[in-house]
Amino acid sequence: MIHFSIQHHGQQWAHLHWLVRALSGEGGQVDVTLDAPAADVATLAAEIGPLATVRRSQPVIWAGPSVMQQMRESLLFAAERPGWEWFINLSGSCIPLRRPAAMADALARHRAETGLHSHLFAFPVRRPPVWLAYAGPGSGRRLPLFRISVVADQVVEGLMAAPGEPFNPMSRIELRRTLACTECCTETDKFLQLRALTSPELRDRQRFWTTHPYVIGRQWVVLHRSVVEWLVDSPQAAAVATLLSQTFLPDETFFQTALSQAPEALKAGIGTRHNLRGQLGANGAGAPPALRQAHAEGALFARKAKGDLAALHAMVESELWNAP
Repeated sequence: MIHFSIQHHGQQWAHLHWLVRALSGEGGQVDVTLDAPAADVATLAAEIGPLATVRRSQPVIWAGPSVMQQMRESLLFAAERPGWEWFINLSGSCIPLRRPAAMADALARHRAETGLHSHLFAFPVRRPPVWLAYAGPGSGRRLPLFRISVVADQVVEGLMAAPGEPFNPMSRIELRRTLACTECCTETDKFLQLRALTSPELRDRQRFWTTHPYVIGRQWVVLHRSVVEWLVDSPQAAAVATLLSQTFLPDETFFQTALSQAPEALKAGIGTRHNLRGQLGANGAGAPPALRQAHAEGALFARKAKGDLAALHAMVESELWNAP
């Protein structure tokens, strides 16, 4: 049995309805956390309630600590439910390339052949951190950063205004752990506050990262129950989460850095080269040729569903779910 944990945002539910139907029942149990007003959560629960648990998530903002915090809450919820062996987290736009029973069979077969019971993508960061000292507040203006807006201090505003390569903590991964990041999240407004570190924060982070390897990857994982239970109960994982709760883009760091602290016997069963997802949301990843390729390569899911959803669903059901 697989526990599917789906985090969804907003009121676009056509693909989500199909996704829940696809994953519930034989071989799967489904939990949906919805970042939306309470009335929307109640409506969705009435529509799909027999097939899944539906819960309201905290307001979540891309690249902010709330993503990791909601992931940890979903782990705790899953750990308290009986009957499942694997945990898979998803967004509401993911595309299942196999039925749940076939996924469970593939995971069991992979474990028997390789000894690996869990799968994520992770790599250690070799670039040295860039430590930035707080020098006072910025202008207070909202500045665009990818799909979000930020309010920054003097140091970060200076980085964003500097000529040449644009400020980009997505690609400049050495900046992620050296920025202080907090959120303003309501039902109607979301933005990040980014700043350099105060002297006590600098000391704390420098001390932390001398004793913890900095490992990042993707937030999408396939975890055996034993790994989920360790993440929920472990003081080491809690310490990593506490530190990351004030950093930029922690959802791509939590699983990877926390599990680097796991007991050796548990780590021996965790594969870090492939999280069993297809192309990780690259352009064209949801098109039929890419879905066929991802299925052939052993992926369980692809991202992201777009375009003609009815045609996409029909192709997946008739072709991929019936493929060996």
